[in-house]
Amino acid sequence: MSSFTSTPIASLDELEARHPFSSLTSAVPTLWDRGWQPLDASLHLGGDDRLRTALVADLIVADRAGWHPRVAAVWPEQADAMGARTRWWHDDRPFWPQFAARHAVSVAQLARAVTLVAALTRDPRPMPILEAPPTEPGWVHGRADVDPDVLARVRALLAKAESTTFEAEAEALTAKAQELITRHAIDIALVADQASVPGGRRILLHPPYTKSKFVLLGGIARANTCRAVLHGDRIATIVGHPGDLHLVEMLYTSLLLQGTSAVMAAGRQESAWGSTRSWRHGFWLGFAGRISQRLAQASAAARTDHEAATGDDLLPVLAARDTAVEAAVNEMFPNLGTIRTSVSNGEGLDAGRRFADRANIGGADVGSASTARRALGR
Repeated sequence: MSSFTSTPIASLDELEARHPFSSLTSAVPTLWDRGWQPLDASLHLGGDDRLRTALVADLIVADRAGWHPRVAAVWPEQADAMGARTRWWHDDRPFWPQFAARHAVSVAQLARAVTLVAALTRDPRPMPILEAPPTEPGWVHGRADVDPDVLARVRALLAKAESTTFEAEAEALTAKAQELITRHAIDIALVADQASVPGGRRILLHPPYTKSKFVLLGGIARANTCRAVLHGDRIATIVGHPGDLHLVEMLYTSLLLQGTSAVMAAGRQESAWGSTRSWRHGFWLGFAGRISQRLAQASAAARTDHEAATGDDLLPVLAARDTAVEAAVNEMFPNLGTIRTSVSNGEGLDAGRRFADRANIGGADVGSASTARRALGR
């Protein structure tokens, strides 16, 4: 990388002279102005490197001092999740010696991490702006959002479903939760402010099998009038109306936990079809594809039931919201491509489909390991 100096940095004083901590913190607002959020900074600047990730967290901590009191929730939520909460260092002392001592690293190790972060922040690539910068109050994306009372009722049903030892009772409670969620999603669509525009939300895709998990996220999003876009390997953006985004994230988290539980319960799967890794890759693709079909069918059935009960024609309202989401995606991501993924392990693919047929699509009822094994037929 051309921004690296060819002369090694020999001391912490020299590091301070070349890369003052204040110069790095002053580069952080440029990230926000170009559409980055704390999650993006952590992954793109820190990556899998412990030292760089810790440094990025401290840069965000320093920047938080200037955030608006009514900043959008996404900023503190993401910052807290990456450990960027409070200052630990003393402002009356040089920063780099304190950082080196805290992480027990050499000058050479620290210099390399600092130099790379400085280079990466010099000209950050633009990303779609999903929220007002943290120095301003958060945007209001529309009056219609998820009713807190409905969420409380859904969470209570799911808590009962998770605590019961009777599978039939758990499924009935989860189905009731899904019914509440679906009805409320339709209500939101009917009363939404037609002048409002869709927003977006970043989702972290935890490795391994991130592409397969993105297929799952994409199917959930499309079934709920949202769209999902993949950035690199580990971050996705879902685009949609606020209440729909919340629903997509809730369903994705729940189904991801259910799928992970089933994968872990199945254990090693060495066979003529291939390795455990190929089996799990196939499982996630089969699970994602079948879940997408189930959610699409459930959405269509809920709309049909609502129209039959009320006489409302939902097509114009839902079509208008879908068109608005497509327009927002095209504006945010004008040069979208496609991802391709294949599967070589038919046993894993079939297991994922069979488990999806038994998954609770209304919430976070992960189930026990024994339940997961029965669902897999193993």
